[in-house]
Amino acid sequence: MPTSTIIGSLDTIAQNVKELGVVNVYWWNTQWFSALVGAVSGLLFSAIYNNLERRQKELRDFYEWFLKHSFSMSPDALLSQGGRFLYGHTTTDGDGRQEITPDKPIGEKMVIELRKQSKYWYMPASSIRLRLKKYQNLIGKIPNDVKFNEIKNTKEYLIAVKFFQKIDHSVKRKMGENEWTI
Repeated sequence: MPTSTIIGSLDTIAQNVKELGVVNVYWWNTQWFSALVGAVSGLLFSAIYNNLERRQKELRDFYEWFLKHSFSMSPDALLSQGGRFLYGHTTTDGDGRQEITPDKPIGEKMVIELRKQSKYWYMPASSIRLRLKKYQNLIGKIPNDVKFNEIKNTKEYLIAVKFFQKIDHSVKRKMGENEWTI
């Protein structure tokens, strides 16, 4: 092979290599950027999946707890618990006069008992959390001017009872329970 052919071939190769270097390469069209996007999306989806899994476990645990303790959060149980406690007290001032602070309304006592037991506000945002908040508001509306024995006949109390039954039914349905399996 003559030398001029070899030199011509080498010149052609050098020319082709120079043309390859002239091509514009954008940063978003590289393997490095593709790897970065893949890693970030993998971490993001992994974090979302772990959060959803943790949330589901917390809700499932609360539903199980609610099934075991729903009887103590019913309006009847809250009424009897709230009726046991007296929040008013007597204080004596410097002149020896006694001042009696009034007792809390029965609805507020029932709310206190509900909040002691459930602590639903620590749960992740969910429908059960909103329902328990509404249930708390319904219980708080129970009038105080009615005799203790007649509270169960008030409209507000009956609404709270029906709403609690809806909550109890929805939790049982979500956990796959019914009155025969509990």
